[in-house]
Amino acid sequence: MRIKAIWIFLGPQKGKLANRGITVMICSDRPFWPFLGRSFMKPFLTIALAAAIIILPSNAVAATLEVGPDKNFKTIEYAYQQAKEGDTIVVYPRYGNQPYERSALRVGKKSITFRAAEPGVRISGKGFDYSGEYPVPRAIFQFDKGADNCVVEGFELFNAHNETYNGAGVRINMANNIRITGCDIHDNDMGIMSIGDGTGHTGVNQIIERCRIHDNGLSDSPHFHHNLYLDGESATVSFCEIYKSRRGHNLKSRAHFMLVQYCYVHDSADREFDFVDGKETERPESDAVLIGNIIVKDPGCKGNLQVIYFGQDGKGFRDGTLYLVHNTIVTAFSSPVIMLSSPEAKADLVGNFICDGGNGDGGQSIADAMGSAQLKNVSGEFNVFGRRFAPQAATRLAGTNTFGYGKTFPFKDPRKNDYRPKHPLPYAWPAKLMTLPKLPSPLKYKGKKPISWQYKYPADGEERPYEERLTVGAYSYTGN
Repeated sequence: MRIKAIWIFLGPQKGKLANRGITVMICSDRPFWPFLGRSFMKPFLTIALAAAIIILPSNAVAATLEVGPDKNFKTIEYAYQQAKEGDTIVVYPRYGNQPYERSALRVGKKSITFRAAEPGVRISGKGFDYSGEYPVPRAIFQFDKGADNCVVEGFELFNAHNETYNGAGVRINMANNIRITGCDIHDNDMGIMSIGDGTGHTGVNQIIERCRIHDNGLSDSPHFHHNLYLDGESATVSFCEIYKSRRGHNLKSRAHFMLVQYCYVHDSADREFDFVDGKETERPESDAVLIGNIIVKDPGCKGNLQVIYFGQDGKGFRDGTLYLVHNTIVTAFSSPVIMLSSPEAKADLVGNFICDGGNGDGGQSIADAMGSAQLKNVSGEFNVFGRRFAPQAATRLAGTNTFGYGKTFPFKDPRKNDYRPKHPLPYAWPAKLMTLPKLPSPLKYKGKKPISWQYKYPADGEERPYEERLTVGAYSYTGN
């Protein structure tokens, strides 16, 4: 029950010593009695007629609404209709863990939390057309402008499709401070989509954490599909496993600022990352920061063989820097690891380990530039490049970098997704000297010290063992 107001009526004066009638009326937005009012008689002295009204904020007492076979609500949609700002909707699994079918939530209220009662409550969009034609959403969960501070936690979201091939598990439609956590999002047209309006005030602080986002898209479609296709002011992706986009990139972003940290991104049909132009990217510091990630190209990839693209694919441009900080990158291809494609596009590499994982022959390219982009905008230090890499004179990679590192099989067990170093890797630099790119408010780095986390399979994180001198790449070397 949410109490909205308490009215206290004090009865009239009837003499020096009066019996005062006190009537208490409690107004609630939950129907529990048609009318509540009780009178309590208590003698005390009064000198005037008085009335007191105590108004409580509408979200003073947040409610929890339960959805499930034996709960008050049978559908998530009906629970949402009854929910108020600040409420939590807890969804229990159906019998036999059968999915909730054809769910379509168009959220316009602030501070609503949708939480699975236990991890992996299943929601399927099979058979539903997520057309986006009002009031139908374009995703299982769609957060419209003004629906700020909402959370989606612990669901398996799949089979969201429409006729324009962009039905999604989650769509952030100009809302701010949306958090997607602990979800498994797969087999939709798109995994997660977001959009801003170009003002810098929408799509702010999108948080995606501890999710598995995979196998989204249609391999035989004429259109591109992506596991994540983000836009707006800023987004942070942490401790996620993102893999096997079927027709497109693992993560495509037109957001002004992107932070991807401590994730495992692998086996895309095309590029692993595609940071391009949008309404928000012509402002300075339209940066993408990748910290502590394991990034692996599928040796059998038949699409675009570059690992990371940074610049433009439309009529605009991107004015910013791609920061690569202590990532482990594995690619068997001679295609460049980084492609710059905008005149203001820059790349700065620090402490990365980049190799072929023992696959492929011939030389490999660290970076290339197309259009009006320039290779002299590629700089970095304390990186280690594998056996097939040689220095590129056109770049500004400093003499602290190592080229042609000879260990063929440097990882413990890639077949089991274990990319911790099998042998000691070279050190980068003293941890106390490590500085990280400044982030726009309100985003903060995880951890109190630089590079203080590392990815933990599957879709989680753990503290990175402290080293006086940091090992290159996404993991410290412990010898275990």
